[in-house]
This record gives sequence, structure tokens and C-alpha cells, in this order.
Amino acid sequence: MAKIGILGGSFNPLHNLHIELGLSALKDYHLDKILVMPTGRPPHKMLAVGASNEDRVNMVKAVISNYDNFELDLFEMEQVEQTYTYKTLSIYKEKYSCDELFFIMGEDSLDMFPTWVNPEIICQKATMLVGQRANSDESDSFTKKLDKLSKELNGTFLPLSSPKMDISSTMIRNLIKSGEEWKHLVPKEVYSYIKEKGIYNYV
Repeated sequence: MAKIGILGGSFNPLHNLHIELGLSALKDYHLDKILVMPTGRPPHKMLAVGASNEDRVNMVKAVISNYDNFELDLFEMEQVEQTYTYKTLSIYKEKYSCDELFFIMGEDSLDMFPTWVNPEIICQKATMLVGQRANSDESDSFTKKLDKLSKELNGTFLPLSSPKMDISSTMIRNLIKSGEEWKHLVPKEVYSYIKEKGIYNYV
């Protein structure tokens, strides 16, 4: 039985915290691999800030080629209709019926998790691994939050040892637009790609 992590997101752009969450999941819970799964977009539509599906995929590919246990998974991106995590995990639970699934997220996503569509189904299909944000409450409060959700949703929410970092794709796009420093927030491959392609209004 393999232990498979799923790391989803817009990756618009991929940043250092995404990678740290995946690496922590591999180390902390001895996962066999991480499926890096960009969220879906209609194939004809550009993101409002200028990154196409191809841009997002290319940035992910460039970075995860450095990690043996990371794999690109385009399932959600290839869907024509809007995708939902509970549907994806339901399909993947059948696809990997003999394996154990882990869904990886940051604390910001955790705070919104009860409002997601069918969070109980998500919890049935996968163990939730959560990284703590930098400005979070003390570890004891974070642990209590995980325990509370585990009971409320009849799931398993476990902490990751990833470094506490406040990084978001929105933050990076805003820094690029305002001309502020952002190089330290993304892998070098992402930095080079954004500069070369001029996306996010990079000047």
C-alpha cells in the first residue's frame, strides 16, 4: 500500500510554501509521493492576472523536476466543468483503492474548509495534513483547531512541521505589480520564468 499526498492549488504562481508543505508531508508521514495538482480552468480562458494554464503548468514542471517524489497531475486542469475537491478525491480513492490518500493544505485553507462543498466526503477519502501559518496562534491552539475539526467532520486532521511562512500567490502578484522585492518567496525556476515571460505585469 502506497501513501499518496495530493497538493492542490492555483499555483499562480507556485511559491516556496507549496514546496515546503509537500516536503514536510513526505518527511513527517513517510509518504511515497506527492501529486501536485493545479486547479482547473477552462482551456480557452486566461487568468485575470495574465497567467495561462500553460504558464502555471510550466512553472510547476520546472520546479518539481528537482524532486523525485513530486509528480505533476493534470486531472483537475483537464476537466471542462468546475472541479470540486470532494469529487476529485472520490475519483482518486477509487483509482488508488489499495492506497492511502493524504490531502495537503495550509492553515488559511483550513480556516475555510468547513465552507467547502461536502467537506465530510473529503475527510472520508483522505487524511488532512495542515501546515501552520506564521501569524497563527500558539501551537496548542492550532492543535486544538485540528482536533475540533476532526471531531466535527469525523475526519483526521494532522499537523505538518513545515516552517511557518506567510506566503500567498496573491501576495507575490501584488509585490510584482508594485515593484517590491519578491524573489525570495519563489523557487528560482519560477522567478526566471516570470521574468522571461513577463506575466503578472512584470516589468
